[in-house]
Amino acid sequence: MYDLRGQSVDRMGRDTTGKIQYRFNNQGFRSDRDFDFVPDWCFFGCSFVLGIGVPHDQIFSSKFSNSHNYGMCGDYDNKIIRDSVQQFIDSELFSPHTQMVVFWTDRDNDLLESYYQNFCDHNMKFFFCGTPLPHKNCFKIIPNLDLDVSGTHMGPKTHEFLYRAICRG
Repeated sequence: MYDLRGQSVDRMGRDTTGKIQYRFNNQGFRSDRDFDFVPDWCFFGCSFVLGIGVPHDQIFSSKFSNSHNYGMCGDYDNKIIRDSVQQFIDSELFSPHTQMVVFWTDRDNDLLESYYQNFCDHNMKFFFCGTPLPHKNCFKIIPNLDLDVSGTHMGPKTHEFLYRAICRG
């Protein structure tokens, strides 16, 4: 996605329909604005976070004002997700008031316990595509309520449900 900095495309990952516009900021993340501000909310993780097959304004992270979306798609694993979380924490954009939400994939699960231990003191919620860790703020990803335009990812209703669930705490 870094190669897509400052660009828009109509196909991304498994979405080859050409129906959704994917716009990338100058850092290479799906956003209409550059991440040059301290966010209230920060989201990390998989193609669900990126919003494959869902219009930008219907992605759950877009419903939070003053937020960053560090969602990924393609060839990545939990270590890359962990690295993006750590890079944010180490940056000037991090603030202790920032609410962080991480979605872990079901790839390389053997390291998730150590990742949790590294981040559990931060203001974070952890969602798991597989079995969640048995710790505070660890949750199984919600069931799919609908599909995106490509039929491969969670759709707008699922994004709306997750947004409401995160707001409820």
